[in-house]
Amino acid sequence: MSQTTNSSSAAARENPHSIGHAPEQTNTAQPNVMRKPPTGKEFLEKLRDGRVIYFDGKLVKDVTTHPAFATSARSYARMYDTLHDPAKHDVLTFITERGARSHKFYKLPRTTQDLFEARDAIAEWARLSWGTLSRGPDYKAALVGTLAGDAEFYGEFAPNVRRWYEKIADEVMFVNLSLANPAGDRSKPPGEQRDVFMHVVKERDDGIVVRGARLVSTMRREFATEQFLNY
Repeated sequence: MSQTTNSSSAAARENPHSIGHAPEQTNTAQPNVMRKPPTGKEFLEKLRDGRVIYFDGKLVKDVTTHPAFATSARSYARMYDTLHDPAKHDVLTFITERGARSHKFYKLPRTTQDLFEARDAIAEWARLSWGTLSRGPDYKAALVGTLAGDAEFYGEFAPNVRRWYEKIADEVMFVNLSLANPAGDRSKPPGEQRDVFMHVVKERDDGIVVRGARLVSTMRREFATEQFLNY
């Protein structure tokens, strides 16, 4: 990450009240928008994809209408709708290199200004729910950006990491993370408990097939449009 530029430091000294806020950009020109983010309606439609969710022992047919989930679903949809509000574009969005309008927290930060602007964008979305939806669609965006920021670490799979990040950023996807194995026989390694722990059973051109259980999903699986499995 680059250091704060001399011009930004000088501006902060001249106006101490600006410290802690995203500095003004000298060049506000943005590339043409070739792709718009999902609307709230489109987000809700993506949740009607046949996902299997159980609540109180019963199968939930539609998380967008079920009494336990409908209010949260509409609140998340409202977040996506704000990305289409011209009055919110400057604080909430940026244009990716592929020409898509996305939320600023999906941007791979390279300067202190990027970090300030990402923080302000998170705060703007949080105000829509008074902070009660603490893990919204932007929650795991930083994780995905971190992977892309050091894609070469993954060797021959680096292009896959970059493509995944670009897809998530361009489509403003709602990413869920699941990172823990269930409590099994602690005297055995996971490889010897394949009937319980998640493992890959098949590799295909369009992805992998896994079997087993994962716990501690740090986001709401019922609302996510993309899954990150720490395998």
